[in-house]
Amino acid sequence: MWKLSVLVGLSFILSVLAEDDGENNVVEQVPIGEGKIIRQYPVDLITYTVATEETDGYLRYIRSAHLYGYHVKTLGMGEKWEGGQMAGTGGGHKVNLLRKALKPFKGNNNIIIMFTDSYDVMFWDRRRKLAKFKKFDSRVVFSAEVLLWPDKSLAPEFPVTETSYKYLNSGGFIGYAGDILEILEEHPVKNEDDDQLYYTKLFLNKTLREKYRMRLDHKASIFQNINAATQDLRMNVDKAKTEGTFLENMVTGETPLVLHGNGPSKLTLNFLSNY
Repeated sequence: MWKLSVLVGLSFILSVLAEDDGENNVVEQVPIGEGKIIRQYPVDLITYTVATEETDGYLRYIRSAHLYGYHVKTLGMGEKWEGGQMAGTGGGHKVNLLRKALKPFKGNNNIIIMFTDSYDVMFWDRRRKLAKFKKFDSRVVFSAEVLLWPDKSLAPEFPVTETSYKYLNSGGFIGYAGDILEILEEHPVKNEDDDQLYYTKLFLNKTLREKYRMRLDHKASIFQNINAATQDLRMNVDKAKTEGTFLENMVTGETPLVLHGNGPSKLTLNFLSNY
């Protein structure tokens, strides 16, 4: 009898919407190794990434997504990578894969999508995903970093900021699906072109920036790019037993949701992933 009660209770939990920090979440079981975990993720947030093979970095990314409640759709798995060598410029292939995936959302500005890299990214926090984005009062928010790459000559065109996180990084952004699709369809890019330069030029176009209220995450509220910023970060273990361990940006006071080991900071990401 008790087994039946447990099964009925579990079925109910997995079929209802849960409330987490004021967000509607769907609850489901996800296999992890030989066991399963119950995860929650917002019904109106879809996370996209690109990976053509299941590297250790990708598997770490997926584990963190399951742990912190992100519904990830992977694009390009098993396909030939046509975006050049990522140690240099390239990555336009990611843009084109995302454009294709978003076509069903044409005109849909109810669904919010997040895009992140995968091999050098991990999720860190489950709280207030949508609330943090909506606080920007923006249609599209890009992650920001301390260094400008690949075209440093564009530095004078960036708006003045209160923090050192001044420049766009394409490894993470979030926005309304219909708006992002509209931007990508109006501005084509070749697979071998550089994705960060592509998004940078879109952001620096004042007409587009104002039309879509594009913002950069200057305080690392959602996205934390680690390169040249390790001195800003500390691992907060003060409430590890009750709330878990989380990363804190001591300069901005924010606790980012997504960590990106961009550039030469991948070893730092590996270190942080041990917590």
